[in-house]
Amino acid sequence: MNPSPEGSRFLSKSQFFRGTRCSKAWKLFWSYSELKTSRLDNHDVFQIASKEISLKARQRFPLGEEITGNTEQKLSKTLQAVQNKTPTIYNARFQRDKVSVSVDILKFEKNAWKLILVKSASKQKRKHIREAALQLNILKSNGLSISSANLLHVNTSYILEDKLDLNDFFTEIDITELALNLQAKLDGKFIALNDTLNNQIPEVEIG
Repeated sequence: MNPSPEGSRFLSKSQFFRGTRCSKAWKLFWSYSELKTSRLDNHDVFQIASKEISLKARQRFPLGEEITGNTEQKLSKTLQAVQNKTPTIYNARFQRDKVSVSVDILKFEKNAWKLILVKSASKQKRKHIREAALQLNILKSNGLSISSANLLHVNTSYILEDKLDLNDFFTEIDITELALNLQAKLDGKFIALNDTLNNQIPEVEIG
């Protein structure tokens, strides 16, 4: 396994959270880009379902600008869209200290941005709060004023009649306060991340 060449690369949200449990993981993921976080056997099916839900969510917030390209291109396009105060942005890409995240839907309302996390789950989960908190942290570090962080998940009580009603198909929950409660902890993790990446692979005792 050869070290990854230096250049523009980033840790994913999954790699970041893995490193919060074991700092050696940060260094390994950064040094050897071929290392991946573990995936379930049904990951492909899950991805298809998640994509379909994301597309339905966009219909609830229509006429948005989708950010495409490689990571560097997405970062640049997102910056331009934010500067232009684009009303709705899909898959906006931001980074802080070598960690890059994608925001499902970002809406500009009343001089602030509403962060919307879209999930195919049927209820709010702890990992959704952590993910929204990380996105909120990184967006604020990029100078964005955030009005709220919201979770959009599937409403399992919804009954389809003549036409799909996207307002009833989804349940939207304001999780801003829960995400804000994790900010100080995340700031500390970013300090630890930088310390780890600037030093040799840490020795962590097993057990």
